[in-house]
Amino acid sequence: MNDYSKARTIFLLAALLVCGQVNAQSPLGAGERLAKEAMGLIAFAEIGNIGAADPECEGTPFPVTNIDSLIEAEILPVLESLGRAEGNADPKQIAEMIDLLRKLPVLKENGTVVVKRIYEQMKQEARTAYGAAGVCPAVSSMVQTVMQQRRLGLRDVSAGIVHSKPK
Repeated sequence: MNDYSKARTIFLLAALLVCGQVNAQSPLGAGERLAKEAMGLIAFAEIGNIGAADPECEGTPFPVTNIDSLIEAEILPVLESLGRAEGNADPKQIAEMIDLLRKLPVLKENGTVVVKRIYEQMKQEARTAYGAAGVCPAVSSMVQTVMQQRRLGLRDVSAGIVHSKPK
C-alpha cells in the first residue's frame, strides 16, 4: 500500500470515527483500538486548534495542542509498547505509522481539509441545538470531552498491553 493509499485509509477511518458513524459491534484488538483512540485524539486535538483560532469563538477556552508533541508523548509510547508485546516492533514500520498520524490533521478531500470540514459541521450542529450564543462553548466542551475519552482509551490500551504480556 503506497503512502497516499495509507493516508486515504486513515483519513476515511478518522472521518468515520470523528463523525460517530462507527459502531462498536465487536471488541477490537489492541492494535485496532490503539489506532481508533490515536486517530480520534489527533482529530479532536486539531479541531481544538481550529476552534482556538476561529474569530467567532474568540475567548472560548478551546484546548490548543501541538500535534507532534501529542504523538511523541502519548501515542508513540503505547505504539512501541504494543510492538514489543506482539514481537513486531519494526522501527521503520512504527515510523511510517507515526508519519501517517502526523499527516491526519492536514489530509484533504476535494481540496478541503477534512478536519476543518468536521469542525464546521460541529459548529452548525451546535448552532441548531444551542443557538448562536452556545455554538463555541458547545463545540469546545465536546472537544475537551472527546479528547479526555480518547486519552483514557489510550491508557486502557496501554494497561491491557502490560497485563497481557507473558510472565
